[in-house]
Amino acid sequence: MPKKIPVEASLILDYKLFFGSEPPENNISIISDLSKRAVLIEFIGLNYRLKPKEEIFIDVTIGTQLKLLKYFAQTEELYYKYLKIFNKFYKSDSDFPLIFTRQTCLFAIEEIVNSEEISDIEDFKMGRIEVWQAIFKYLLAVNYKITKLREDDEVGFESLNSKLFALNELSIETDPIFTAYRGYQLIDFFNSHAILSKEIQSYINEEYNMTPQEFMFRILEIYLDESTTNPKLNFYKNVIDRRAALFDKLSIRIKNDDTGKLLGIKKSPLIKDSHNKYMIADNAFLIQKTNTQFLNDFWFDWVKKQKDDKGRDKFTIDYYRGQFGYFFQTYLEEIFRKSFENYNHSVLKLFDELKVHSNNGEIEIADIYFRYGKRILLGEVKSRNIYDKEKYGGDLEALYKRDREKFFEDFGINQLVLSLKKLNEHIISIDPKFPLGHAYQVYPCLFVQDKALQTPFFAYIFNKRFQELLTGAGSKKIKINPLSLIHIDDLERAEDFLIRNPGEIWNLLEENVKNKQFIPPFYHTLNHSEAGRNYPERLFELYVSLASRYNPEKEDKI
Repeated sequence: MPKKIPVEASLILDYKLFFGSEPPENNISIISDLSKRAVLIEFIGLNYRLKPKEEIFIDVTIGTQLKLLKYFAQTEELYYKYLKIFNKFYKSDSDFPLIFTRQTCLFAIEEIVNSEEISDIEDFKMGRIEVWQAIFKYLLAVNYKITKLREDDEVGFESLNSKLFALNELSIETDPIFTAYRGYQLIDFFNSHAILSKEIQSYINEEYNMTPQEFMFRILEIYLDESTTNPKLNFYKNVIDRRAALFDKLSIRIKNDDTGKLLGIKKSPLIKDSHNKYMIADNAFLIQKTNTQFLNDFWFDWVKKQKDDKGRDKFTIDYYRGQFGYFFQTYLEEIFRKSFENYNHSVLKLFDELKVHSNNGEIEIADIYFRYGKRILLGEVKSRNIYDKEKYGGDLEALYKRDREKFFEDFGINQLVLSLKKLNEHIISIDPKFPLGHAYQVYPCLFVQDKALQTPFFAYIFNKRFQELLTGAGSKKIKINPLSLIHIDDLERAEDFLIRNPGEIWNLLEENVKNKQFIPPFYHTLNHSEAGRNYPERLFELYVSLASRYNPEKEDKI
């Protein structure tokens, strides 16, 4: 299995490290004499080699890095010349630099597709060594551009995170089965919504000429398709049936003046090569068209444009986000109930079940309360995102919008600390067997859905702020563990394991916070456990039912 993305950020080798000078200001000038189509196919193919559809993890093993270096060098002489530079930064087989990354590929694909300075050349000959040198130089120039840190930068953890997390987000794995399942549940939520059902049905019908449920299935079908005879070319699709209309829709290019945001490839993850021939530019972005990208598309392409009888906006962004927040809560609640329904003598209370009356009116103790014996998981749930303006600002002021305290408050850190302080006073009315007056320990957790929060440093930074606010909340009898930042992806991966072994939740939480100096992303803890190796049965039941409805002749392949 490819090396799982480590907590430690790997050095990405760039143009300056190879050639001793900065690359041209205009990257495209390096490849402007080459065929646009030929170069594009190379980067799409490279992206697929690093992350083929049957793998969840991106292949950043040293063996793959060296094979690719040899492929792009083309000659033994150049390979050993480049290898010498690579070895300057090599420390061990688990600590080595990277040249070929998914981030590099995505930025290059977006830049090349948008550029008018490079065009297709008929009967272009790829065999010339100067062609491959130009492509490799361009790749290194892209690396230089996407890595915002320079050798003379002096930054702390929080500042480092603000510079790197947008880049690191692209290294986090996307599980296609869970992502599509959650996407189906999201679409089904909107489809049964009292107000938004009409909007989603009209949107999908007008945009794709199908029902919302079929749309989700067709995206998954494209992802899983194995019609290409050569597995290494499974990104290239020759479509001669009814699916061509959907492929065309997913290939519409939009103008993107800010390449780093990857708006074009996220919106349209397919690229049309010629009549009925298409390339999947990135399979993770393709499957996200059912989920996070769908949420974005549905808002900007349809909901935002709707007007009432007086010509005013029919929906506000706050309303839309609120509806998604409610979906997120119900989806997370289902996972919790499924995971622990057979855990005898445990107590699970969620959301409204944690509301109690006090002298100051109704209060909510927390979003999640889960107890077994003297161990307690106390959690807050936040569906908010870090938006592009903050994500791509490149510094702390942009990320925090000049207000660090409010940033963490908006993500629920303050609420979680207050929940800890409310616990002794109010929980007994909800959990009569709560060990009041006895020793117990709490595992505070923040449950989130923004993928950016899975990047290596956020768990550490969120816990740091949590500790700043925690003063006075504990006692000799109450042990409050460091904060665990848990993404919905992590919960999905752990579900089947916890259904079979519900008591293992405490070992996972304990493992996640054992290094008090640096709390890792929760996926890092899962990667070193038995969790995440199987899918819950209900996922397959859904996919089989969809296959029988929309593609009965291939039902056995889902």
